[in-house]
Amino acid sequence: FVERHRLEVVFFGYDAWGLTPTIKQLNLNSGWPLQAIRQRTSELKDPTKFLQTMFVEGSVDRLDDRIMEKALLNAEIYEDKIGIQVDKAKATLKIDVVDALIDALFQAMYHFEDFGIVNDKSQQVSRMTVEQIEAWLTNPESGMTDGGD
Repeated sequence: FVERHRLEVVFFGYDAWGLTPTIKQLNLNSGWPLQAIRQRTSELKDPTKFLQTMFVEGSVDRLDDRIMEKALLNAEIYEDKIGIQVDKAKATLKIDVVDALIDALFQAMYHFEDFGIVNDKSQQVSRMTVEQIEAWLTNPESGMTDGGD
């Protein structure tokens, strides 16, 4: 999917529970920047609030996706001393899509900020493919060449 649609993955956040073999394979074969996101209120309160605000303000559109719709209906906001989090009222209900949205927003909510991962110059090279690194190193604008002198 990523290759077919020529997407550039700048962040791949995931819930690490039970995913060790999958993440090892992605780490070996994808070159994507992978980051486990701990599923606790301290980590998820900000992206949860960000998602909630986007829906309340109508600043995000939702696809006509019945699975997402059902997950959103099953999701409930709970508050503790640290902040808010999403959970489900019954163990049999599914909210995986909502959890995935919140995990994605863990960094995506900062995408247009100077301090967002995509704008962090110290991580610029680590997000590049081998071909992109070679092109960057030979580009005079990178500051890595002396201009041919």
